[in-house]
Amino acid sequence: MDYQQKLKSYNLLIKMGENITSSLNNDEILDYILKEVIAVFPAADAGVLYLYDEAQDILRLQSYAGFDGDILLKNIPPGVAISGTTFARKKSVIINSVEELKEYIKATPDIPLERFTRGMPFDEYPKAIMSTCLIIHDQIIGVITVDNYGLAQKFSEEDMELLKAAADYAAIAIFQSNMIKKEKYYIKELQKSKQDLEKMLMIQNHFTDIILRETGFPGILDYLAEIIAFPVVLYNILLEPVGHSQNGADCQLPASFLNFSRYNEFVKNKLKNIMPYKVEQETYFISPVIGKNKLLGFLVVFPGTQELGEVEKLALSYASMVAAQEWLKQDAVFETAQKGKGDLFHGALSGFIDKSLIQHAEKLGLDYRDYFGVIMVKKGFSTPDSSLEEAAREDKLLKDIISLLGRYSINGIVIPERNLIYVMVSFPKSTKTGQKKIIEIGCEILQLNENIQITVGQLYENLSNLSKSYTEAWECFEILDKYPMASKIINYEQLGILHLILKLETDELNSYIDKILKPLLDYDAQKDAGLLDTLQAYISFNKNIKNVAENMNIHYNTAYWRIKKAEEILHQDFGNTQDWFNVQAACMLYGIINRNEGY
Repeated sequence: MDYQQKLKSYNLLIKMGENITSSLNNDEILDYILKEVIAVFPAADAGVLYLYDEAQDILRLQSYAGFDGDILLKNIPPGVAISGTTFARKKSVIINSVEELKEYIKATPDIPLERFTRGMPFDEYPKAIMSTCLIIHDQIIGVITVDNYGLAQKFSEEDMELLKAAADYAAIAIFQSNMIKKEKYYIKELQKSKQDLEKMLMIQNHFTDIILRETGFPGILDYLAEIIAFPVVLYNILLEPVGHSQNGADCQLPASFLNFSRYNEFVKNKLKNIMPYKVEQETYFISPVIGKNKLLGFLVVFPGTQELGEVEKLALSYASMVAAQEWLKQDAVFETAQKGKGDLFHGALSGFIDKSLIQHAEKLGLDYRDYFGVIMVKKGFSTPDSSLEEAAREDKLLKDIISLLGRYSINGIVIPERNLIYVMVSFPKSTKTGQKKIIEIGCEILQLNENIQITVGQLYENLSNLSKSYTEAWECFEILDKYPMASKIINYEQLGILHLILKLETDELNSYIDKILKPLLDYDAQKDAGLLDTLQAYISFNKNIKNVAENMNIHYNTAYWRIKKAEEILHQDFGNTQDWFNVQAACMLYGIINRNEGY
């Protein structure tokens, strides 16, 4: 290298140093270094610069000059091609002939020699190549390679020293740029964290205000929906909506969520973290609502195909805690009210009505002089639910019955005890159809759940007589236990004298039934004539043959013939009061003991 060339090289290094310390743009400084290096070497007319991606274990092209970009390898594994081999060997190399190049790339047969052309017209293989590593803090971070395609000059060791010096500057520039990028990133993250913290403090303060203003679930859900800009719905653990934001009225969880293993994990283990649940393109963010170590329900966000940010997720978690507090508060108020109602109910059953009990009844909107009756509801949840879900179903049934009484404007109280729910109803003296209404209420309660049985006592005047209705309803359950019936509701008034008869031993009842009905049962068994069914319908429709025929979908004459035939076989006169009573009683007892439909 002559004096002029050395001077030019030193000026290049000085100029590089000045530019590196003044530039903050990593891409610009790398392009500048590569172009200046090519310019300073008489034997160089092209070059590439690769940086190492440690995470992917690959060299990525960062800058090039003198090449058609389409022909260059954008990503090179260590040990592949010139730059990859230099990186893998951690050793600089000078190649001054095509023969040396062929020898050098033997280790990478997948890269043909043709790849070393520049992809330009009248191109040829490089006559000389020089490649060295970019090193900072004893760590190789990349490779710079320069090529000579057109000149009949070779690279020297002095050229390599200059290239190494330029590579050191490039490494410093990259390190400096990365440090500045990291610093900017950390500053930005700190600013974002500060903003997020301020936003969360604002959200917490607003939720605290909601609690103090006692706006209940609507206030909590509407504010959360405002923060996250998506609909929100609150569910109990049976996945029945408890409340929703104004924009969440039409939102529904997919049925498949019930079969989702993560849901079962929530119910079983009361997990506390937010769960994203995806169905096709839709995503649902579900946060458990837990109070006093008890899973109360789920708070669900419906963002559609969008995601929730970290602040939004924190807001959802905080809203779940606030919802749990509101839930527990409402439960505490409800339980306190229920205790007071239970005290009144059990006090009235004693039959001793004092001034204190009368005042207690008045506070609950009851007049002790009105008519009172008892409906008993026996819970029989036989589904394989967890105890948590079973408790939720029982709680729902209780509140549904309370809601039912309110819907029908019926004065009453509802008291759960073990596997029973006692419903005490009250009707003013002026009500003429109170007994009919109490039966109707019993039938409505039966529609609330298929796993319950109901008995209804009669109405009695004055709260002091409540125990009579209670005893009647209880006796109906004793009959049900002894003689399970198809019907899930029995009212004491309908039983009439049967409540006395059914207290007899089963053998005695069967003997009575055989005495009256055996000839008819034998005839039906032989002829399959359907006489007993027709007779039972005849009793149910109060001897109206037209209604019997319509109900059984048979001709009037057929119904008439069957009744007359039954009368003949039984040797009973259906027009005789005593005979007809015996036939009615025997048929009803047969239906009850044998669980026929309608009994």
